[in-house]
Amino acid sequence: MQDGLAETSRRALIDYGIRLLACQLGQHLPTSGPLAALLRADDPVAAKALAWVREQLGDYAPLDAPAAVRPLRSIFSLIALDDERRHKPESSTVPLRPLDLNLRAGESESPKAIWGGFTRDIARIPEGAGMFASFVALVARHGWAVAGSMITPGVSVYEQFRTVAALVATFTADEQSLLLVEGDLSGIQEMLFTITSKGAAKNLRGRSLYLQLLSDALGRAVLYELDLPEVCMISSAGGNFRLLARAGDVARLEEARRALNHRLLRLHGGDLAFALAWAPVDASDLASNAFVEAAEELAKRLDVQKSRPFADLVDEEFATVAGVVGSGQDTFCAICHVELADAPADPSPE
Repeated sequence: MQDGLAETSRRALIDYGIRLLACQLGQHLPTSGPLAALLRADDPVAAKALAWVREQLGDYAPLDAPAAVRPLRSIFSLIALDDERRHKPESSTVPLRPLDLNLRAGESESPKAIWGGFTRDIARIPEGAGMFASFVALVARHGWAVAGSMITPGVSVYEQFRTVAALVATFTADEQSLLLVEGDLSGIQEMLFTITSKGAAKNLRGRSLYLQLLSDALGRAVLYELDLPEVCMISSAGGNFRLLARAGDVARLEEARRALNHRLLRLHGGDLAFALAWAPVDASDLASNAFVEAAEELAKRLDVQKSRPFADLVDEEFATVAGVVGSGQDTFCAICHVELADAPADPSPE
């Protein structure tokens, strides 16, 4: 996938990510080796953009020396209950360990072990177009349970790095605003529960997986059209996703919405539609109530899009939008409901 980042911005972000993880794990930066070779953020423009983004987020840590290692608070222990008859949740922390499929609940590793695993893995990253994406994946693996340097509790090194990287990717020198973008796949409930009694549970699981994969594909397609890295994806679940885009990406967003709805219309005949809306937000307002206001405005714009599916295609494809859907044949996919072309008969063996 394209990431739309200049080489200087990639270097600055990789330098920042390494320093952040080392600092929060209480480790000294290396002076030689593959890791030391990546600590070369020397472009003043990229450094200025990174410093400005960190300032907006309240990230003032110097990152030049090891910090005291502190546990990452679980977000569930930060929930405030309005009911005075209930007790507030007790403070709990996340075990310090790499992210993997081995669910060793409660088992923590030492900060030195976490840092050692990170340095070993990063030495295997090949240089090239996918280097930054691989680096982000390594920060996620080794930094997901490490407390970040921000004052806000419950923010891990990975989430902090991902947020900074997304803002750097959408930051421009002449624009200090960006777009909050939301996409929604409409028609999920109707498609999800249109099932027969035969194999209902299996079909429901398959259909749920298909819809989640389709939603993820739509989000990735939008990022691809905007030439943005995956760190710009804020969230993606339940047929809905949110991402950050540049202030000047409006025309490209409109084209992406039209093109993706065109494909959905051809594939699903109008059963599924893609709503895509955006609202401007000043980067300095990301940590204030103004961001909430932008999110509320975005929700209104998305509702308008959902109420008029395929409106962008009516003028050029009226017959497809308002006409008869499908041919009525019996061969179709039991999971996604797409009609299947008749398979050609096998040639008779001679």
